Amino acid sequence: MSSIQEIKNKENEIKKLAICVPMRGKVDVIFMQSYLALFIHLLKKRGIVAQPVFSDAMPLDKARNQLAKSAILNKSDYALWLDSDMVMTEAHFEKAWNTLHKLDDEGKERFIVSGIYYEREIPYDAVIRNKNELGLYSKIMDFPDDKPFKIDGMGFGFVLMKSQPLKDAFAATQGKPFQWTEKVSEDLHFCDLMSGNSELTNIRMVDKDKNPITYDIWCDPEIQIPHYGSYTTQWHHLHYKLDEYADTSELARYLKIQSEECYTKCVNGALAMCKEWQSVFGKNRDDSTIPEAEVLKFYRNTKGYLYDLTWFWSHSRQTRDMVVKRWVKDAPRVLDFGCGLGDYGLMYLADYPKTKMDFYDINIANLDYLKYRIDKKSEKGHFQKENCTVYEGELPPNEDKYDMIFALDVLEHLKNPSVEVAKIRKMLKRNGTLIAQVSPKGAFQPQHISEIDISRHGFIQTDLYTYVRDDSDMAVSYAANVKRIKDNMVVNPMKR
Repeated sequence: MSSIQEIKNKENEIKKLAICVPMRGKVDVIFMQSYLALFIHLLKKRGIVAQPVFSDAMPLDKARNQLAKSAILNKSDYALWLDSDMVMTEAHFEKAWNTLHKLDDEGKERFIVSGIYYEREIPYDAVIRNKNELGLYSKIMDFPDDKPFKIDGMGFGFVLMKSQPLKDAFAATQGKPFQWTEKVSEDLHFCDLMSGNSELTNIRMVDKDKNPITYDIWCDPEIQIPHYGSYTTQWHHLHYKLDEYADTSELARYLKIQSEECYTKCVNGALAMCKEWQSVFGKNRDDSTIPEAEVLKFYRNTKGYLYDLTWFWSHSRQTRDMVVKRWVKDAPRVLDFGCGLGDYGLMYLADYPKTKMDFYDINIANLDYLKYRIDKKSEKGHFQKENCTVYEGELPPNEDKYDMIFALDVLEHLKNPSVEVAKIRKMLKRNGTLIAQVSPKGAFQPQHISEIDISRHGFIQTDLYTYVRDDSDMAVSYAANVKRIKDNMVVNPMKR
C-alpha cells in the first residue's frame, strides 16, 4: 500500500484546469459531448482535474469576469476559455497544451495560446487581430500556416492560458479584466491589458515594485476551431487571392494606373481612411461633438473609399453573396442604400437582371466609379442599363416603393442613424425585407461614430441581418401567436 506521504505527493502533482464557458441560455448537445470527452481525456492523459465553470450572466463581460473570479478562487493552474457553441476535440487541446509548454524562439516561456477560430457570422473571418500604427485593431488576413506567431488581439472562443496572466489582469482591474467599452470589446480589453502600453484601456499591470507586467499572446494556426454549424476552415480564405486580383485590376483600369500601384493602395486602404478621418477630426475627439455637416462633407469628398471598399469587397464577396441572396428571391424593386461602389446591388443584378435597382450614396468618387461599372457590365449583357438608377446626395421621397433594401455597413458611419432608419422604413413596402448590418463602435475604425439597434425603430429581426417592418404580415402574425400563447397559459400560484 502507498504511504500517506506518497499519496500527498501524488495529489500535489495533480494540476487544476478551469474550463470557463460563458453560456447564452443553453448549451448544444454536440458541445457537451465534446466537453465531457475532453474532461475525461484531461484526467487520463494529463492527470489534470478539470473544473467546469459555467456562467449564464449577461452581458458577456460580466459573465467572463465571473468565470475569471471562479478560476482564481479555485486556485486553478490553467484556464481554458470556450464558447458554448465551439467544436473542439482532445487533439485541439493537446496541440494548444504542447504549444503553451514550449519556449518561443527567444527562449521565453509562453503563457497564452489561441488557435485560428472563426467568427460566428459571415463573413467568417479568423478572429485574430494586430494593432496598426494608429493603435487600432485590424484583422489578420494573411498568416503562416505551419508555426505559432504572436498576435495583439483575439476572441476568447478557444484560449488556453496559465493562471498568472489572469491573476495579474484581475488585480489590475479590481476584478474586471473583461470590460466592454466604447473603444474595445471585452475580449480585446483583456488583450490590451496584456500589451502593457495601450491607449485604449489606460490600465497597466504592474508588480509590487511598480514595474510593468506584459504577456505575449500566441496563435497556433494548426489549431482550427469553427463554431458549431460552421464548416469554415483556413481553406475559406483561399479565394481571396483571386478576388483581390479581379477587383483591384478593375479599379486600376478605371483609374488608369498600374495594377501594382492600385493593389498596394487597396491593401492599405482601410488604414489610409483611418488616417484621413483623424487628420480631419482629430485622434481623440469626442464623436458627439462632430457636427453632422462636417461628417457629410467628409464622406462626400473623400476618394479613399475607392481603395478601402475594393479591398473589403474582395475579401467578402463569397460570404456576402449569402447575405444578399439568401432570403428574398427576384425582388422586383431593390434599393442599395449607402451603396459605396455598388457591390451588393451589382451582385444581386448578376442573378436577377430584370430587377429595378436603385443605388444611393453621397460620395462623388464612389458613384462615378459605380456608373463606370454599370456601363461596362451592361455592355457585356449582364443586365440592362435602364434598370439601374444612381441617386447622389438625396433620394426622392418614395414611400412603400421597395421590395428589398440593403443597408449593410452604413448606419454606424452616420451622425443620426435613427433618422435614416425612419426614412428606410417609409421607403420599404409593408411586407418588404431590409438586409442590414451595423458594426459596433470600437477600436477598428474611428469612422464608426454611431450605434443603433434597428429592432427598436419600427422593425423586427427575423434572421441574420434580416428585418421586416413591425406592421408586416409576418410581424402581426408573430405578435398574434405570442398573445394567443400567453392568453392560454395557466399559472398555478404556489400554495403556502
